[in-house]
Amino acid sequence: MLFGHNLAETGTVLFEQIMERKKKTGKPYMIAVDPRNTLTAKEADLHLQLYPWNECAHAQWINE
Repeated sequence: MLFGHNLAETGTVLFEQIMERKKKTGKPYMIAVDPRNTLTAKEADLHLQLYPWNECAHAQWINE
């Protein structure tokens, strides 16, 4: 789970390695939690686009 972290722009080598593995094996299942529609969010299996008024509720839901 990537929570507010745009791995495609800040960790490019790691992001490329994850994408290569994902193409070969289908894993890992990526969840991007970010209000922005970034490349990381586009490549994720699930993009939770949180906004200031609902991010705490979603964070609690994810942790349950």
